[in-house]
Amino acid sequence: MTELNPSRRALFERLRPTYHEPSDGFVRPPQALEEVHFLQLCDQCARCVSACPSNAITLELGYPVLSGDCDHCHQCVQACRTGALTHQKLKASINFRCSDKLAQYCQSCVETCQHNAITVNAGSAATVDAELCTGCGDCLNACEFFAITLD
Repeated sequence: MTELNPSRRALFERLRPTYHEPSDGFVRPPQALEEVHFLQLCDQCARCVSACPSNAITLELGYPVLSGDCDHCHQCVQACRTGALTHQKLKASINFRCSDKLAQYCQSCVETCQHNAITVNAGSAATVDAELCTGCGDCLNACEFFAITLD
């Protein structure tokens, strides 16, 4: 038979609900909404996990997180019925951290972009062609200076 601690603190510890709120540190699948909206809409069905052909999505505390290399097939977006993962109109933008001198030598974003949406002209920082940018986020991981954001 299990012995119970008769103190009030132990009683309240047993009655306290166990609730784990996912932290902002998790990397969500591509095209996920902002964290607050994602947590409101995600019903933890795991359809995105089973739809991912590269097994890049796993569950962490019941919510999907990106745990591998995503090939941006967007099958997780198609599997999501709640809208937590959606084809948003996100586009890459380059901020002040990408200087014209740095861009001449770096160009890792240009090499990574499969859609040729990023170009570097001599004497200027990298620029993004909004028409060609799909918002896939490959350039985010390639930039070592955190000069690219998805807006």
